Amino acid sequence: MTVEGIVPADHKAAGNRPRVSSAAAAVLVLCCALWGLNQIAIKIGGEGISPTLQAGLRSAPAENTLLYQLVVSAVVLLAMALLLGEKGIVD
Repeated sequence: MTVEGIVPADHKAAGNRPRVSSAAAAVLVLCCALWGLNQIAIKIGGEGISPTLQAGLRSAPAENTLLYQLVVSAVVLLAMALLLGEKGIVD
């Protein structure tokens, strides 16, 4: 299978490839650094805390963030429903 028709002609040459932005590269480097630090934390904490408890402790901030977003979204949706219901838009 050839790439004719799939890849634009100006992107065939090695010098004309689209570049990765510096912001995207920084996000990728940060993500890799966090993954690497996660492995180091597992190795260091493995001596005193079980891996399951470590995973739970690492997931707790994400769980709290999602719960906060859920509550805020519910409050906003409820307020919108009450406001629109008073105007007769929602029955």
